[in-house]
Amino acid sequence: MLVNIRESHLQGLAFVGDRLFAVSGGAQRTELIEMAWWSSSAVSNEKLRVVGRWTLKDGRSQVEGFSFVPAPVDSSAATNGTFYIHMDSSMHTYSLPAASSDE
Repeated sequence: MLVNIRESHLQGLAFVGDRLFAVSGGAQRTELIEMAWWSSSAVSNEKLRVVGRWTLKDGRSQVEGFSFVPAPVDSSAATNGTFYIHMDSSMHTYSLPAASSDE
């Protein structure tokens, strides 16, 4: 097992550079989850760990699509790109969260 995230139901994955994101339509909420590889110095096995969670909707959603579109290189946009998540028959857009400084 690579990662165990309670009360989640991963329904899509996206790499953004060296960051890994998943969308989860768990029983309690729909979330965007960021994960990173972690290895213990005592054990050579690497596992994924959760480094960030953002609630997209309280309650379970039917996630039908999940993708990331990077901002154009010549863009003056404040974000590096946008997540597009199709849930409950409508499209939702979310900016890429800032990278955590404690990874």
